[in-house]
Amino acid sequence: MSIKTSKLLLVDLELTDADVDNIEIIEIGLCLVDMLKSELIRSDEFLIRPNNIVNLSDRVSELTGIKRKDLKKKGKRLYEALNSIKKKYPLQSVPWAAWGTDNRQLALECYAKGILNPFTDQYINVSSIYAFMKQLPKGIAMEKALAEFGMEFVGVQHSAKDDAINLGRLVLRMFNNVPEIVLRGLQQAKDGEFSDNPPDLDEDNKLVQQMH
Repeated sequence: MSIKTSKLLLVDLELTDADVDNIEIIEIGLCLVDMLKSELIRSDEFLIRPNNIVNLSDRVSELTGIKRKDLKKKGKRLYEALNSIKKKYPLQSVPWAAWGTDNRQLALECYAKGILNPFTDQYINVSSIYAFMKQLPKGIAMEKALAEFGMEFVGVQHSAKDDAINLGRLVLRMFNNVPEIVLRGLQQAKDGEFSDNPPDLDEDNKLVQQMH
């Protein structure tokens, strides 16, 4: 399906610890931006209750501020959160992007739990594009990328919503004054040029966790 739009949905996932066998999503942050108008439109966050809450380690709790009791009381099951997101955002008509391979974790977890992934397959790895633009040998932390543009991280790091908002700010700055290039890039995403297809489960889980 070809998508023609000036909007882009930035997504950030927070996950359980990488040392466990089955990494699960514990928070989803979203930020919708209009590339032509160079503005943030809306943002949201959803706490996700994993199947194995015990896999939420103290280290991850300290990083994210998310406690097991929060997930038990306020967390939605992944399918419930995705249904809510689908009602709020035009997931099939807007490309989406993240800083890394969050698309792989979402696809793998949806598959493992028998959930229909509502996001379009037109995905953009902003970290890879940034590394290409700067001719870097590998990706860097988003906070460092912000700093290279003279920007500070606003909010709390490892809060999925704040991460998504700051990614939106970074994307708008990266492509400032070149919207026609952005739109061509978004259109090319449908051909997989900036996408990553999910390979091995264990390797993907490690890759996604390293981006957080």
